[in-house]
Amino acid sequence: MFGCCAETCHITDSNRLLLQEYGLPSSHTMNSLCLNFFVVHYLFDKHLVPAEWAPALYFGTAVWVAWVGLARVYMGLHTPIDIGAGALLGILVLVFYLAVDGTTT
Repeated sequence: MFGCCAETCHITDSNRLLLQEYGLPSSHTMNSLCLNFFVVHYLFDKHLVPAEWAPALYFGTAVWVAWVGLARVYMGLHTPIDIGAGALLGILVLVFYLAVDGTTT
């Protein structure tokens, strides 16, 4: 199927079209980061979970977002630069939304 990195990815005619359809930035990484970190922020902002859970929930969310990004690279659908750009854009969108919404403390 797909290799996990550029050195092992064997591009054939059957998967060449797939590699051309995906690109910069990774919207899976961006959306995963925005949604999951916003949900965790919302839970704490509305006091739906105790504050002492913050490190565990933020760490778990970061692991989940990294897992999504690494899965995209492993499947050969994105490069690490695509994932990094998606994560950076996701952070910018999240910070912008929270600043406009006024829920940042």
